[in-house]
Amino acid sequence: MMELRHSSLYNLSRAEFTVICKEARSFVSGSWKSKWLKYMGISSLFGMALCFTGGFGFLLFVNKDLPSIDSLQVYEPKELSVVLSDNEEVIGEFFDEKRIVTKEIPDVIKKAFIAAEDTKFYSHQGLDFLGIIRAAWVNFRSGSRRQGASTITQQVARAFLLSPEKTITRKIKEAILAWQIEQSLNKEQILHLYLNHIYLGHGAYGVTAAADVYFGKKLHEVTLAEAAILGGLPQAPSRYSPSKNPDRVKRRQLYVLRRMKEAGFISEEEHEAAANQEVLIEARRDLNKTLAPYFVEYVRQYVMGKYGSRMVLQDGLKIYTTLDVDMQRYGQNAIRKGLSELEKRQGYRGPLKKLKNDEIDKYFEGRKFEEQDDERVVANQELEVAVEEAKGRGEIKMKPAPALEVGDFIEGVVIKANDEAQEALVEYEPSYFARIDFEDMKWAHARQKIDDEDDQVVAAVRKVSDVVSVGDVVVMSVKALSATASEIGGAPMIEASLEQDTEVEGALLAVDPRNGYIRSMVGGYDFGRSQFNRAIQAKRQPGSSFKPVIYAAALDLGFTPASILQDSPIVFENDVDQDKWRPNNYDQKFVGDTTLRSSLLTSRNITTIKLLNEVGLDQAIQYARRLGIESELNRNFTLGLGSSVVTLNEIVRPYIVFATGGYLKKQIFIKKIVDRNGETLEENVIEDFDNALLSTVDRSISDLKQDISSVIFTEQPKDAAEDSATFLKETARDTNQRKLEKHTSALKPGQVLSSEASFLMTNLLKENILYGSGRRARELNRPASGKTGTTDENRDAWFVGFTPQLVAGVWVGYDDLRKLGRFETGSRAAVPIWLDFMAASSAPYPKEDFSVPDNIEFARIDPQTGKLATAKTKGAVFEAFVKGTAPTELSQGKKQDADFYGKDF
Repeated sequence: MMELRHSSLYNLSRAEFTVICKEARSFVSGSWKSKWLKYMGISSLFGMALCFTGGFGFLLFVNKDLPSIDSLQVYEPKELSVVLSDNEEVIGEFFDEKRIVTKEIPDVIKKAFIAAEDTKFYSHQGLDFLGIIRAAWVNFRSGSRRQGASTITQQVARAFLLSPEKTITRKIKEAILAWQIEQSLNKEQILHLYLNHIYLGHGAYGVTAAADVYFGKKLHEVTLAEAAILGGLPQAPSRYSPSKNPDRVKRRQLYVLRRMKEAGFISEEEHEAAANQEVLIEARRDLNKTLAPYFVEYVRQYVMGKYGSRMVLQDGLKIYTTLDVDMQRYGQNAIRKGLSELEKRQGYRGPLKKLKNDEIDKYFEGRKFEEQDDERVVANQELEVAVEEAKGRGEIKMKPAPALEVGDFIEGVVIKANDEAQEALVEYEPSYFARIDFEDMKWAHARQKIDDEDDQVVAAVRKVSDVVSVGDVVVMSVKALSATASEIGGAPMIEASLEQDTEVEGALLAVDPRNGYIRSMVGGYDFGRSQFNRAIQAKRQPGSSFKPVIYAAALDLGFTPASILQDSPIVFENDVDQDKWRPNNYDQKFVGDTTLRSSLLTSRNITTIKLLNEVGLDQAIQYARRLGIESELNRNFTLGLGSSVVTLNEIVRPYIVFATGGYLKKQIFIKKIVDRNGETLEENVIEDFDNALLSTVDRSISDLKQDISSVIFTEQPKDAAEDSATFLKETARDTNQRKLEKHTSALKPGQVLSSEASFLMTNLLKENILYGSGRRARELNRPASGKTGTTDENRDAWFVGFTPQLVAGVWVGYDDLRKLGRFETGSRAAVPIWLDFMAASSAPYPKEDFSVPDNIEFARIDPQTGKLATAKTKGAVFEAFVKGTAPTELSQGKKQDADFYGKDF
């Protein structure tokens, strides 16, 4: 066969052979192409199947770990808790994330964010495929990631359900979740989640918090121009921070406005008006440290202790308090002013520091606020409006920085000390200046030596350069928000007074006696310097401000304002170590017989000690507990002079009792607390009586462990001595105990002191303001009562005073127990603070006098003898008595040895 084949081919003509070869070549070529196509087809199908299988498997793998979107159905994010004043003004915030969830979001806000972030939001199903392709092309051309394509729905999936990692797996999960979210929630629900949750810089989460942080506005108050600024923040909150980059923010704002116009959200007229509108950015302060820092911290400690940090920082509590914002401001200003004036009386310590010329710029740089850039995607520069286009449009600028009010204290650097113009110029922020007139620095004489008992001649300040020089870092208080100076043209200028960094401390606490509401709490000069709350935490000797406790006990046990006390020397001797104590009066004098009223009016120490002995230590301590004093009390006769340490909060309580006719009102600082669902967690109902405090009165006398028999009185010369046997009348003390128990049973529900004794104390303390150590408070020009207190060597100065509507206590002193300075008594250091506060705080109230109980009567007496006055009695006065206790014997008159009404204690 092979031979035949060869033979046949051999016999073919050349033409036939050529035809056969062509046909064979064509056949072979067609066969291989067919096979190749078949092979490629099979391979493609196999590859597609493999890809499909792999992709399906990958999707199954991804879907296996995909979080559920069910949590989005019930949106309960971390939400800040707010502290509200009595009139529901926000005075504090507690949070992990500053987020305020808002149900009603204005359309202008929605449109701004949609225009900037996702113009096809209402038409896509979670993914914008054209946007993805466009972003991929832009990024490919630029060689870097210049543009993102995440929809708002994808951003919701990422923010709520995924980690921020940048991987293909996360992007696929994000896409799947976005599709699922679109199937589960409607567009408004998705937008609600997005706008309440998104981070917008400076600690603000959600549009409501951002409106407050950047503009100091409620969300519904935001304008179109401001909404466009907020809408431009999500891509890079730090890069587009309004307070850091106003020029860049302006270009971004114009971009958002243009996108809103192109989307048909706004008209051309609206676009132009918003583009040309000037926008002021709020210079924000830490709210917790601005209005009522000590009070807010007091609230924080309470709620954190009771409800825990998670609930307080994340669950959006509303804490309604009793604080009066106006009174709080009056209190803070009064404390600052009073302490500053005390420091000025003692002289100038000099500047905080001295800077060389090359150090001044560094000083300001060190005070600038800095914020770390985040790692969000920065928008494509092509999307930002050109710099030239932004020129001539409405500016975005900070409000005059820092945001100041008259009375604020600030520091700055002296840049000019002009003796000729009698002024100093101070730069307190870059390109912001203050002018200090010479009259407002004349006080700055050399500091006096507190321990020097001799009068000192202090050189007078004659010119500006005697006080300050260029480079001095000084403290100032704002006098006026605008001023002109000889050295500065049109730069921002304020008028200021020279101050100094105050080292002395003070505290103020004000309570409405009618309901127990704490209206003002100032725990120190500067919360930023020290968070220690001296109104609540500091325990100091109250001095004579404690004496009313002893006098109230005496009046309740039968003494009258006309009772005669003997002001004469006494000596106490301890039978253990033979140590002797010779108490003395502040003026180092003794006046002999004096009435109880005069004894309290002139704050006599000796008569107070003798009155304490008549009352009995045990009974006096019981009365102190009854009147609200909880601290441990010295169980000896120094108790009557205020030797036991107490808080300002405690020493205010007895005066509340006097003001209310004998009722100890529970001090309330929180009215109620409501959770995010509107459920009331606690509510403090106004009570007439603090049962917890009164329960301390019921302790057995045996619990008073001090053995007062260890204290005896040493014999003195007959013209001044007291019979020790008479002094230690245990029988009389037993009688007083029975009286106390009898009076307790006769009290009305809620009373801790009889209304008669309360009125008599109020009446006695009113005279202290009219004629005694508190007479500086007469300028209040309304009925008021009060008592000063000064401890040894003027280390503490006190004043507690009250009207029918308000009780306020003031303490002044150094934390380290230094002396305040010569003549810095309660009258000089504390009363002016109280007066400044009460004058402003009492203005809305009518001028009411204290009510007189029915069981009170008045009799005309001789103040020298305490007996009934006759027609010949000189200086007779009407005195108040409980019915049946007025004297019946006529006065024969007596020469008074000393004029003690004018002494300042």
